[in-house]
Amino acid sequence: NNEPHPFPKATPPAMLGEGRQALSYIARNYWNRFIDSSKVYSQDTSLIGGVAKEDFMNACQEYVTILSNIPLKEGIAAQTNFASRLVSLERENPENTLFDLSVEFNEEVIYGVNSDYRNEELYLPVATILSQAEFLDSTLRKKYAEQARMCSLNRIGTQAADFKYTYKSGKVSSLYNTPGEYTVIFFSNPGCTSCKEIIDVMSHSPIIGYMIEQGRLKVINIYIDEDLAQWYKYMPIYPKEWINVYNADLQIKNTPLYDIRAIPTLYLLDKEKRVILKDAPLQILLNALNNTN
Repeated sequence: NNEPHPFPKATPPAMLGEGRQALSYIARNYWNRFIDSSKVYSQDTSLIGGVAKEDFMNACQEYVTILSNIPLKEGIAAQTNFASRLVSLERENPENTLFDLSVEFNEEVIYGVNSDYRNEELYLPVATILSQAEFLDSTLRKKYAEQARMCSLNRIGTQAADFKYTYKSGKVSSLYNTPGEYTVIFFSNPGCTSCKEIIDVMSHSPIIGYMIEQGRLKVINIYIDEDLAQWYKYMPIYPKEWINVYNADLQIKNTPLYDIRAIPTLYLLDKEKRVILKDAPLQILLNALNNTN
């Protein structure tokens, strides 16, 4: 029967109510009835696992929305379940139409640099599980192992890697020597349009202005490349109350100390320089700062 089935949704037990616990349950069990390696899947390529393509895409969208509304720990458990089921399915039933699309969805939406849902913590279990999938060729396994290694740098809850920075005047300091209840690290480039947009929003943000004034927040706007002529030229655009600096020893880029897949990249750190947000979309960073008050 090649008629598409509806996407089989996970229904939380009534006792969980409708709050966060119910959402966590749905996330953890989201794919269980859909990705089942014991099931025989339709070979109809117009369907994804027996479901219309549009329904599958809608389910993916609903799933990432749920992930962004539950505690990170629960999201990691959900993603581990998702990736483990995909790998079992591909092992048992390599003709399925689900595996490639689901991996692509994870790479584009959860790991993609332009996605508003990007979250390396949530992609890490997927990259780790894929890097160990013996049926993938060694080039792919290496790619996922490298992604997992980079996602493991400066994880949320760990202390961010220290680095030295240099002011226009030649004065040198470092991340760990920067006092402040909170620190935003803004990896930016002169002349980058998205950086300019972020500068505009951040320099007009009431919460950022207020917290800098109170001495509670430092913004380290750092340039990690070699071309300093460009950087000097751009200096008047940077807000004076920020720490506008460059990484003279190029250690951030060359080691690499941070996983900077695209510029701009934003991090939020606490007083001990532990990572609160990593490669965060600007709106998420602003929401987090608003919640500190």
